[in-house]
Amino acid sequence: MRKHVHRMVCAQRDLLSPQALLAVASSVKELQKTICAGAKKNELLKRMEDLETAANKWLRPYPNAAWRENVEVLLVALAVAMGIRTFFLQPFKIPTGSMQPTLFGVTSENLMEKPDFKIPTGFARVREWFQGISYVDLKAKNDGTLDRVGAPLRLLILNIKQTLWIGGVPHTIWFPPDYGAPPAARWKCGLN
Repeated sequence: MRKHVHRMVCAQRDLLSPQALLAVASSVKELQKTICAGAKKNELLKRMEDLETAANKWLRPYPNAAWRENVEVLLVALAVAMGIRTFFLQPFKIPTGSMQPTLFGVTSENLMEKPDFKIPTGFARVREWFQGISYVDLKAKNDGTLDRVGAPLRLLILNIKQTLWIGGVPHTIWFPPDYGAPPAARWKCGLN
């Protein structure tokens, strides 16, 4: 109660007369002294009643106080909700699994359509790996069609290796990309 009255005095300080400021301030000080002295409940209640009487006499009531308080609470709740959504968490619902690889940050580009492209080596390859870029370069040992795609060998969430059979000959890919689903259709498009 003391803090609330003090806040109202601070808000209305320029509107109140010096006599009103002195009367309310003295009531606030008396209540503070009673609290600090560890007085009994009856004494505290008496000082609180004195403070309430002084506040009702000298302080000006807020116009539309109920509306003001409700609007203030609503604005604070909206600001907190917007802050949480902006800086921490924003829920999304994706109706299909088609965006799963993109959400995981896995995208692919078929470099066979760019014959002049050279896969970087050395430091450039290491730098791109740290940027999240990796390459799968598989040259078939013989001509033929893609016969079968083996399931990836996994360790926790990582794909360690995957075997493809091209023209009956197995070809191993180390650390193949994870598309969120068996990549058989993608491999067929890229290798034939």
